[in-house]
Amino acid sequence: MLSFLFALPQGKYLDASGNPLYVELYRGRFRLSTQYAVYSYDDLYDNFYQSFKNMDLSPYSHGEILILGAGLGSIPYMLEKHFNMQAHYTIVEYDPNILALFKKYTLPRLNSDVKIIQADAEEYVENNQALFDMVIIDIFIHDAIPDQFKSLDFLENCRKSMNQGATLLFNWMAITKEQKDECLRYKKETFDKVFTNSNYHKTPYNKVLQAKL
Repeated sequence: MLSFLFALPQGKYLDASGNPLYVELYRGRFRLSTQYAVYSYDDLYDNFYQSFKNMDLSPYSHGEILILGAGLGSIPYMLEKHFNMQAHYTIVEYDPNILALFKKYTLPRLNSDVKIIQADAEEYVENNQALFDMVIIDIFIHDAIPDQFKSLDFLENCRKSMNQGATLLFNWMAITKEQKDECLRYKKETFDKVFTNSNYHKTPYNKVLQAKL
């Protein structure tokens, strides 16, 4: 199959700000990227795949999962197809163009119940009244997390959206020394103030912070 040898372009798109988005079929998986970062890559989105492998997911297998930042839908895809999750997903994504790509390339491959909300994640958790068993934060502009999603207020609002016993995962790029230092500083100075039970999963290019209530 050619896609296991070469990246086969599926289309060149634009995000809501006019920046290029690239969808490719490579190694049999759909990959969404910009020129600076990979946003989604089915089960080869290793930062979350490796994190999920190191977790006991059984308490959440039929739970309510909130995903902030859709990408192409790698997270519900891998949880359903590779970890046998039968969860209910609420996906919040600000960019309607990215949501359109998720609906085109990944949603038809899912059997799970998926609720899609086009909204700013900061405003969503500020006003949200529902409770979730898992909250996953995967919000980037290229390779950077916007400042508002690193604030104490945002994290506290995420905590208010969690059931007792729920888990939160927060994806950070951690390639350069500066990125690694920032992530660990954020964990110490902000994350651990909101969540006393915390750790992180280390992958080749990311750290995924984890907290449990």
